[in-house]
Amino acid sequence: MKRKVISLLSAVLLSCLCFGTAVSAEAESQSDGVRQTNTMIPDERQKPLVADEAGLLTEDELERLNAKAESISEEYQCEAAVVYIDYLDDRSVQAYADDYYDYNGYGYGEGDDGILLLVAARDREYAMTTYGSAIDVFTDSRLENIETVIVEELGDNDWADAGNAFLEECEGYLHDGPPSYTWIMILGIPLCLLAGLLLSFIPMQLLKSQLRSVAKKGSAAHYIRKHGVEIWESNDRLVNVTRTRTKIEEEHHSGGSSLHTSSSGRSHGGRSGKF
Repeated sequence: MKRKVISLLSAVLLSCLCFGTAVSAEAESQSDGVRQTNTMIPDERQKPLVADEAGLLTEDELERLNAKAESISEEYQCEAAVVYIDYLDDRSVQAYADDYYDYNGYGYGEGDDGILLLVAARDREYAMTTYGSAIDVFTDSRLENIETVIVEELGDNDWADAGNAFLEECEGYLHDGPPSYTWIMILGIPLCLLAGLLLSFIPMQLLKSQLRSVAKKGSAAHYIRKHGVEIWESNDRLVNVTRTRTKIEEEHHSGGSSLHTSSSGRSHGGRSGKF
């Protein structure tokens, strides 16, 4: 009887340990929504638009930034999000931002349109990632402009001001919409053709002016040297041949935005750096 009780208790204890391990592993895999590359992308956003996982903001600052981000999202139907973390892991800051966006369900509507700024406070790095229609709005040059605005604030540890500046820049560009390149097509092509004609015409005229003293000769006698033809011995010897191959990385562009592929297989735009 005693052995049966001990066996029963051992079985119960073993079951509890297995269940606890499974729950712990499940919680760990879903703790940030970005560690597992095979995780399904949620249909709905799992976190607020402004997420402070590093404890850098006051409650009032966090509330105000979230209200601003939600207002922008609803008005322009494109999410603008800010995420603060302490440290990066083994991924680059750009990959971390892409994964955070994808696996936490960020993005407005069926196209998951949006832009997200991720700040790694202690690593002193940041990254912006864009997806959907936001790729066309936030071109490389516009992301660079946003970068110049927020880097100074981040460098001074003004976390809330940096987030607010980012959201204001996003609101301005979303209001303007994707940049138009029509005027470049209308004026740029004729100007390029005109510039090409001028650049070729001027050197040709200079060369022509130097050849005015040259006239056509009637016979070949004018081209024969008086003292005959002199030939010197000349030898060419091939010593070595060196071939160099350079791999050219392909970049994909969409309306002025450089694209890259995240771990989920989706195409993102973006920009990253240090502060």
